Amino acid sequence: MKIKILFFLLVFGIGFSFYYFNEYKIENNKEAIQSSLKVWLNRGYSMEVYEPNILKVVQLDDSKSYVSLFQFHEGYGYAHLVEGINGKLKIVTSSHGGSLINNRLIETSKGKYIVLYGKNPNLKINTILINSKNKIHDLKLNMPDDESLLIYEKVPDHFENPLPDEFILLDGNDNEIELVHYFN
Repeated sequence: MKIKILFFLLVFGIGFSFYYFNEYKIENNKEAIQSSLKVWLNRGYSMEVYEPNILKVVQLDDSKSYVSLFQFHEGYGYAHLVEGINGKLKIVTSSHGGSLINNRLIETSKGKYIVLYGKNPNLKINTILINSKNKIHDLKLNMPDDESLLIYEKVPDHFENPLPDEFILLDGNDNEIELVHYFN
């Protein structure tokens, strides 16, 4: 009886290890992430539709979560990756769109983070204010000196997805930038 239990545990352990190491197989570098993201984005298509170009990869503080910013055509996208115990990554989710600035709320083992990604043409945006309609959370995020935008901020656990909230874009003189004039 003990031999059957040991055999079962051994087979289960080998199966689980095979599954786990097959899930977390992406090396933690831009080239490997880009190659895996290309496969991920084109799954379900009979031909390659998307050719992502990884611009940045950042780790969300000391968590096991990473976010990559990628571009194809004129749009930007992001991918959320998680590091396994073997030090390799797997893609958890991705998104892309035509908006100038996009946002995602990511939950990690170290808490929640808001991630903003997209484009800051001509570095016109200096600051983004996120004003909560219910005043539970307000954030002020300073923009990096880079036209490709990928920033994150740890937020309180009660923070909810900011999509219904108000995003205010400010220039270097704290003047509000209207999106109608932003592209000119």
